[in-house]
Amino acid sequence: MSTSSSTARWVLWRSDEEPVEHPVAVFVDEPGGPVDRIAGNSDVTTFLNDRFHPVFHRDDPAQPRGTVQFLSADGCALTPALTPADAHEFIEAANVVVVRAESVGRHASRFTRACAAPGRSN
Repeated sequence: MSTSSSTARWVLWRSDEEPVEHPVAVFVDEPGGPVDRIAGNSDVTTFLNDRFHPVFHRDDPAQPRGTVQFLSADGCALTPALTPADAHEFIEAANVVVVRAESVGRHASRFTRACAAPGRSN
């Protein structure tokens, strides 16, 4: 997986090595690509910084470029890879994610896609 700089400069993008305590929003895109531009929307940026652990990858073998996927903090998929058309569609999907039981009380020592049993940490 390669990490690259997003053009959404106000998002507090996390490295893959940082501890995870919130649901993860994985953006896979080119800098300035369609989902990267959505991340730069001020409402999306605020939502990402307040409620998620946002990561930006230029390439990810588990997810197509130009998509965003939500995972629990311990790496369980909460959504398939999504291609929101705009900030409104992103916020609708994110609102569904943050109220799911799997979105709270989970953590991992770093970003992972290896879904652990509830109550365990990666």
